Amino acid sequence: MIKAFMQVDCNNPLALKYLEHALKSFERVKDIFEIHPIQCITPDTLLDISFSKNKNRSPQEEASICSQYRIMKMIASGKRFWIMEHDAYLRPEHEDTFRMIMSKYTQMLTCNIGIAMECYTAHPEVAKLFCQYVENDLNTKTRGPMGILHTVTDIVSETTANQRRNVYWPKLGKQNQTGISYNVSRAFKNPHKTIDAPVTQLIDSTKGSTVTDRPKIQNLYTPESHPNFHFIDFAHDK
Repeated sequence: MIKAFMQVDCNNPLALKYLEHALKSFERVKDIFEIHPIQCITPDTLLDISFSKNKNRSPQEEASICSQYRIMKMIASGKRFWIMEHDAYLRPEHEDTFRMIMSKYTQMLTCNIGIAMECYTAHPEVAKLFCQYVENDLNTKTRGPMGILHTVTDIVSETTANQRRNVYWPKLGKQNQTGISYNVSRAFKNPHKTIDAPVTQLIDSTKGSTVTDRPKIQNLYTPESHPNFHFIDFAHDK
């Protein structure tokens, strides 16, 4: 059984609502994929990390990095599992793609199969470097967790002379597409192969995101402005 940790703020009713629908979408693969919801780190429970003040992160951004770091530390120790967000949604029409990826994910350097970081995992060597970058935030230029993962994956790929097409990453300019190549930069911009992303992000156009301290994210989401999301209407949810 493949294990995943899905991070959620259990004190946030909106986050719990998204969690409910996220878990339902993955029921179709419960024979191979086991999701364990866990309390995420919040601005009130930040880890003891010296974040650079020059990067102008919001409290929720720092909490997100702490949440990823905490679990990546476990992967760095040699454990293999997936890291998920509370709004991850398994696209039912791409269940076969999801199962294919799960059958060989331990061979991959980094595997990010959503539109951001809703559902991802990494090799322990990548996880180790990810944690080092977070711990040395004052000395690096990277800002968010996805940028850190991009940077460290490419470093590990280069230092190991990796030529295997074992990096899966959201494709630039494509709606719900995953690029495949030997590092993130190539998978993102010019992949050797492109497949349909099996996971995307749940969103209610009225309720919006659980992110509340970054103004641009609080703009209302619509199918026209964000066609790669999976929209749900909580008002008519039963």
